[in-house]
Amino acid sequence: MKISDYQTVRNFAEGRGFFNYEVQTLPVGGVRVGFKTKRGGQIWFDDKQQAIDYVLEATNGL
Repeated sequence: MKISDYQTVRNFAEGRGFFNYEVQTLPVGGVRVGFKTKRGGQIWFDDKQQAIDYVLEATNGL
């Protein structure tokens, strides 16, 4: 995803009180965002909408 998409995801997640994430720069350009799961793992997204959907699910759609 583009940096601007990552910033949108980050702002959305933080606005919902979800701070367990990290970002990786991809060698082909752009970034991906990773979120900690409830089981201690990590899930990565290259797509803005998939990341937002995960945050909604993880925060119980609040």
